[in-house]
Amino acid sequence: RSSTKEAWLNRVNPPIRWIQEKINNRGNLTIHDDYALSVESPRAFRILGQRANPAIPELTLLLNNSTRPTVANRAAEALARLGTTGLPPLMAALKGTNASLQRIAMDNIVMYLGTNAWPAVPVLIDILADDTSENREAAAGALGSLRTAPDEAIPALAKALSASNPRVNESAAFALSGYGSIARPAIPALLSALSDPAVLVRTAATNALLIIAPDTVTTASPVRPIP
Repeated sequence: RSSTKEAWLNRVNPPIRWIQEKINNRGNLTIHDDYALSVESPRAFRILGQRANPAIPELTLLLNNSTRPTVANRAAEALARLGTTGLPPLMAALKGTNASLQRIAMDNIVMYLGTNAWPAVPVLIDILADDTSENREAAAGALGSLRTAPDEAIPALAKALSASNPRVNESAAFALSGYGSIARPAIPALLSALSDPAVLVRTAATNALLIIAPDTVTTASPVRPIP
């Protein structure tokens, strides 16, 4: 274990020193710098914490570089690992019209911010309700992963069960199952989804009901394992 930890420190210490030097010298974190693109740099930002806050404007520029998705994703991860101070630019991307950047922001908010991601819930609900959005399915999954603000999220997910896109319906059902018994207000919508023409929706609704309220589907069984 000690050798593994030492190897990790050997990888992460150089970007920490590089980032500190950049901040101290007010240098730009340009996309041409090796450490700005490295796998270890977001972890370095997490270790530096608020000491790395001066880098947020440059990270924001990197996040909004829609021509370099890898760079944007690393910047989003670095911002998310800074915690709440890195959330505003991620929220701006989440609210934006660029579907690719919106998804990058969404994934990193969900993965790294935990309960601090609660400001994203209303935006995720708006995305879920938007028939024109490419990220409706992902927004449902994000709400199910965060499991915060259930009073707002559960009705939105229940409504999404009747969306015209079966992938959105399926994702909403899986998301509701993550809330467990507190998702009981969604039972009528889930029962209706048992009659959906798409087998993937019926499967997801059955699995969700078996978790949320098994007494409502006494004769049902999951068509495939519950994830």
